[in-house]
Amino acid sequence: MNGLRRFDITLRGNPDLQPIRSFECAPLVRLLHAFSTALNKKHHAAIAQVSEREDFVARVLQQFLCCPVARSHAVPAPLVRWQPRISLRFAASYRNMAYAAVLGAAVYASGHGLFVFVLLLFLMALSYGAIGAVSTRSPRHKQQ
Repeated sequence: MNGLRRFDITLRGNPDLQPIRSFECAPLVRLLHAFSTALNKKHHAAIAQVSEREDFVARVLQQFLCCPVARSHAVPAPLVRWQPRISLRFAASYRNMAYAAVLGAAVYASGHGLFVFVLLLFLMALSYGAIGAVSTRSPRHKQQ
C-alpha cells in the first residue's frame, strides 16, 4: 500500500508481556497486568483444575481463561506450553472502555444506579461464556 512495506512480526515469550499497543491505555494495561498476575498466583490451583474439567460450567469458565499454547505463525517452531491463566488486558482497550461508558450512560439515563450497571456487565459476560461454551465442542485452550 503506497509503497510501504509491511512486516509480519510475531512475538515469542509470555503473551501477557507483549508491548502496549496504540489502542490500549498504558497505565490501565500495567494495572490490569499486576491484578491478573496476583489473581493467577493466588488461584493457580483452581484455574488448573477448571481447565481439566469437561462439564458445562467448566467450559463456560474456560471461555475466560487464556490459551496456554503460544504459537509462532511466521517460523514453524515447537509450541510453547503456558499455564492456563486469567488475563484482564482486554479491558484496557479504548474500544471496550467506550462500550462500558456508553452502557453506563444508558443505565444512568434510565434512572438506575451502579448496581444495575454491574449486573448488566455480569450478565453480558455470563451470556458470552455460555454462548462460547455451547458453540465450541472442546475448550479453546485445549485445541491444537
